Amino acid sequence: MKTIQEYFRDADAEELIRYYLYEHPIKIDDISDENRRIVDVKEHVRGLLRGYVERLCSIDIESSEDGKEYILFVHKMQQEGSEEDSYSLVCLQELEKDGVDAQTYSYIFDRQEKIMGFKVAETSYTQKHIVGLLVDVMHEASFFGFEQQHLDEELQKLEDSIKEVENGTAKTYSMDEVWEHLGFEREERDEKADELQGEITKAMVKYDQYQKKKELQALMDILGL
Repeated sequence: MKTIQEYFRDADAEELIRYYLYEHPIKIDDISDENRRIVDVKEHVRGLLRGYVERLCSIDIESSEDGKEYILFVHKMQQEGSEEDSYSLVCLQELEKDGVDAQTYSYIFDRQEKIMGFKVAETSYTQKHIVGLLVDVMHEASFFGFEQQHLDEELQKLEDSIKEVENGTAKTYSMDEVWEHLGFEREERDEKADELQGEITKAMVKYDQYQKKKELQALMDILGL
């Protein structure tokens, strides 16, 4: 299997940028200088993305701290009544041990140097949707900045929050308090509607799990596991 960085190096950068901006369009509220022309803003963002793709292509890969290998793959899922692609990460050693029940992970807190070392599943479905996977990696790996300039700060916040939970000093809020804080008025409960919504949610989760396990099985077959 090739690394995700190798796929970036083989990809058409302009195609990735077009796809990225389609999935994550520029928002008016994100433009600090309202006097700038839209065409200038678009070209500025494209320039940033070109530099970002170049960074991902050239960055030195670092091995995972735990010494394990990780594999990116694509599978189907249900989203708001339609079928879409979902992008997941699985540990090879856990896949060997747990099979299709292996845990999948988010990697937004991982450094780009580590992410670029992730392998990519050579299954048919993942390969057919490789551009979508690359764009998803671009988005996840830049969650705290194109150069992850805010990552250390967010990692510290996460560590502080975990410590607060462990020592019992974390402040918790009920859903009613959250709604009140946000200024939302809760609708009157409709138990039948809640029951039906629960059935929809369970069906979606069941479908998503089926598709994920289906793709993991295809990956295992290729790996001879």
